[in-house]
Amino acid sequence: TNVLFLRIKDPNSPGLKPSKSDIGSTDSGNGEISSGKSSMSNLAKILERYSLGIPVIDQTGLINNFEFKIAWNANEKTVGTRYPDYPNLDGLKQALIDQLGLELVPDIAPVEMLVVERMKR
Repeated sequence: TNVLFLRIKDPNSPGLKPSKSDIGSTDSGNGEISSGKSSMSNLAKILERYSLGIPVIDQTGLINNFEFKIAWNANEKTVGTRYPDYPNLDGLKQALIDQLGLELVPDIAPVEMLVVERMKR
């Protein structure tokens, strides 16, 4: 199926810092994602929610926890897709590159998923 791989684009990005916190907290909402202590696999799960249901798979190779904050203009609409009313996915992708040195790379990969079909009465 279609997937987005989360990968490192700039390993020297200052926006992604090793966490100094003992307690994990992650917040996400209207155009902002921040964390005091989060793994990249957790970030991938958060990003999946913003990516139209396309699975996001962590391929950063980073195993430690990090603190970060990214912001983008979620009020702009995604242009040129079949989801014109969806929050600015292109802005999110660019914010990941500019602010954290990470990128979302589209690809196709095997993914296990549960498919539930609604039965008509």
